[in-house]
Amino acid sequence: MPDRSTLTQHRLAPTLAMLGVTLAWGGTFLTVQSVLRVYPPYLFLALRFALAALFLLILRPKLFKRLHRRDLIFGGVAGLILAAGYVLQTMSLLPASMGGTTAARSAFITGMYVVITPVAAAIIYRKRPTIGTVLGAVFIVTGLCFMSGITFGASSISWVRGDTLVLIGTFTYAGHILWLAHPKHSHDTITLTFVQMLMVSVSCTVLSVATGEKWSMPPSAKVWFMIIFCAIFASALAFMIEIWVLKRLPPSRVALIEITESFFGGVAGWLWTRHAPTYEVIGAACILGGMVLSELIAMQRANRNKTPLEFFGEVGEGPPLVVTESNNEEDLAPVSEPT
Repeated sequence: MPDRSTLTQHRLAPTLAMLGVTLAWGGTFLTVQSVLRVYPPYLFLALRFALAALFLLILRPKLFKRLHRRDLIFGGVAGLILAAGYVLQTMSLLPASMGGTTAARSAFITGMYVVITPVAAAIIYRKRPTIGTVLGAVFIVTGLCFMSGITFGASSISWVRGDTLVLIGTFTYAGHILWLAHPKHSHDTITLTFVQMLMVSVSCTVLSVATGEKWSMPPSAKVWFMIIFCAIFASALAFMIEIWVLKRLPPSRVALIEITESFFGGVAGWLWTRHAPTYEVIGAACILGGMVLSELIAMQRANRNKTPLEFFGEVGEGPPLVVTESNNEEDLAPVSEPT
């Protein structure tokens, strides 16, 4: 039986790693907005994910030797799902004259995947979400509503085409988490991330050509820096860590942690504008509180059961761990229950 310090380390490591990812995602919100003012959206996504794939190839030069047919199939599907989410969210933010919605409403609807993911997991895997997941989701959805600035009683609020697109995109984000959480075979983390990044880049390149975007290199060193930053920290490393975490946390818990992206994005916006509206502060507090509440309940259950639940899911929930083909010790995990 592992000691208490080992259990604590096992509980905290995946959570802290995923929080680091959401910090990077939230921090790049203003960066992406700046890039899209001067650079076509699909071309930006294509270049961003191409550079992310190149970074992973540099990180592991012998990557292709470890690439198997099952990696191409599993990672290709995951990449297509991820590309669909990015594309749908981008299309939802078209000008209002073209049926687009507002950034606030897009963010709110996207955040609904914290509810969709545990419900879908419960249906697919026939496992009820834990009380911590349910309570956390309630707090987070409430917080997203406050942060988005939506007032449901306002007569000006009406459903538009962009809302529909981002709602569909929300299901793709939930599907991406669920797909990665339960692979049929073992997959090397870096190789699987590389296939996803490449698939997103190819998909967005096709869309860029199909929509007639004008191709050009980024107009300045500043734009190049922002794209490279997004490629490495918010794409390559972020999704590599997400795959690693999904081997250790149930998908519903990962969805709850990922929504702190909205919290970090809001904080970044406050620091940039030096203004923090009261309703946004309340929303951010609800999001953070929901995530913390879920973690505290999970830790209490882990201490009670004396097992590192984050490594094996809640009781009867979450993906079984598999041995990957990576040479990195941190990517290796036992297929049997801990002793």
